[in-house]
Amino acid sequence: MQQEIRFATFNVCNLSQPGAKLYDNLEPLTPDQYQAKVLWTAQQLDQLDADVIGLQEIFSLAALRDVLAHSARYRDATLAGFEAAPDPLTGAARVVPQVALVSR
Repeated sequence: MQQEIRFATFNVCNLSQPGAKLYDNLEPLTPDQYQAKVLWTAQQLDQLDADVIGLQEIFSLAALRDVLAHSARYRDATLAGFEAAPDPLTGAARVVPQVALVSR
């Protein structure tokens, strides 16, 4: 029986879907760049080997789900997070950084 719980935090630096425009001075990820980022991030999560991970700069929960699907340790993990609410004035989707928790 496990006697401890391991916590970690990880800033994933603008995790978003390919083509998403996050900032004026930052080019969107290409599909190849996105795939490389997903694989690298999944590998980093596996190396953390924590029971609970707090993640920052999540621009897309779908992208985070892709990361978890490519992870050996977290593919069946519980994910707590949410997409940004629409702009209250225009109703348009907003692309803003969020946080999320992953627990195995």
